[in-house]
Amino acid sequence: MDTSSFRGLCGYKRVYLILTLDDYSRRILSGKFVLSDTVYNNMLVLREVIERYGLFKMLYTDNASLFNFIRYKRDTWRVYHGQMRFYENKINPEEITTEIEQALLQLGIPLLTHYPGHPRAKGKIERMFRFIEGRFVEEVRKGATRLVQLNNLFQAWINWYNKNWRNRDTDCTPEERKTPSVFRPLSKDTNLDDVFCLKDTRRVDKTNSFSYEGFIYKLNYKYNLVGSKVELHIHPGNKIRVFHKGTFIQEILYQKHDILSLKQ
Repeated sequence: MDTSSFRGLCGYKRVYLILTLDDYSRRILSGKFVLSDTVYNNMLVLREVIERYGLFKMLYTDNASLFNFIRYKRDTWRVYHGQMRFYENKINPEEITTEIEQALLQLGIPLLTHYPGHPRAKGKIERMFRFIEGRFVEEVRKGATRLVQLNNLFQAWINWYNKNWRNRDTDCTPEERKTPSVFRPLSKDTNLDDVFCLKDTRRVDKTNSFSYEGFIYKLNYKYNLVGSKVELHIHPGNKIRVFHKGTFIQEILYQKHDILSLKQ
């Protein structure tokens, strides 16, 4: 899994492509153009792979802070809710995991990052990005005007590539070389909404409400959780699923800031 950026698509200064590639067949498992390379956007791409194919054996990535902590001098840091949080050097780095790794481990999928300073270990996916830029991006650069349109065109291109492109190293198309047996079915009891999400906790106030990013969320009157801590499973721009001691309480619509008011 990796991300590459492209300039001038759909009128944006920079657009990011998050991509997952099957190492053996060279099959593109999922790919999405987004405006920011965030933890949650990477989670959505991983979720698409699982929903389409099942649970894979391992994820291999670079050492971007989304996937791995990095030690700088006396501090270590990792990504937490899309932001860097610093830890003192007395913290054991082996005990620090990123949110993406936590989500994958919840599904029994290990995360492997390449050895620091050896980017050539990503050669296959880097070549794929160059191929996509030359074969797809240049073709749609003037034709796609909206991000939704760009992604729809890319999904059609992925289908074409997987079924028709013959790789010179394997002398096969990705479709011919695929091995479905390496994927495991997802348990029916697993709700991916509670796996691929940002997680946080809040204390419920005396009005049976909690605050998150400047907004007040009122809990259902059936649950009196005043003074208790609740766990939030956050889907930015979409919803927040609320849990208390592992029990699902309710799902709340995510409130968005008014961009115009923020600018003012």
